[in-house]
Amino acid sequence: MKRIVLMGDSITDFGRRRDCPPFRQDRDCMGAGTGYANRLIGEIMYKYPKKYKVINLGIGGNKVTDIYSRVKNDCIDLKPDYLTILIGVNDVWHEYDFARGNDLETYVSVYTKYIEEVKASLPEIKIYIVEPFILESDITRNNDGMIEKVREYAKAARAIAERFSLPFIELQAKFDEMTKISNDPTYWAADGVHPTLQGHKLIADRIMETLEKDLDAD
Repeated sequence: MKRIVLMGDSITDFGRRRDCPPFRQDRDCMGAGTGYANRLIGEIMYKYPKKYKVINLGIGGNKVTDIYSRVKNDCIDLKPDYLTILIGVNDVWHEYDFARGNDLETYVSVYTKYIEEVKASLPEIKIYIVEPFILESDITRNNDGMIEKVREYAKAARAIAERFSLPFIELQAKFDEMTKISNDPTYWAADGVHPTLQGHKLIADRIMETLEKDLDAD
């Protein structure tokens, strides 16, 4: 079976069990977590029976420097055929809360090194960069400038995708569109960062729209 790795922070993690062996997903070992990764894994395994093994390797609190520190163990050594990456909000948020964020230059340089090392070791891998997003909430509004900064990092993520000719999966515009319909951004992400169930469905659907084009052709 071909392998798909989902890389990211708490938005990807969302309660997955750490003691699950790679690529095991069943009711006794919920390595999928309960967020968008769970929905995405279920959709892939339903639509392509016995063809792909999917593993959620998001870790809550991760920044780009954290996923880079585990690039060998949690990506290269697993030899995935497909890799999705959703990272960036903590690079901004952690500077506000803990003074341990990453400035934009660091975010870009480390993200670039991550992509370069993965592609050098796994030249046939297909990588998808998922857009970091942020919505309005009491928390994000009170951290002055946080919304604008996250959107700057999202632009940087897009530029990295363009540099390496990788698919870029947009989330912010879709969240903004759905927020206009609901007239309540916290309906999609209660704190402006961590999605609700419907927010996770939005993310899963957006990733699947892009990913399935390659899976269908595989």
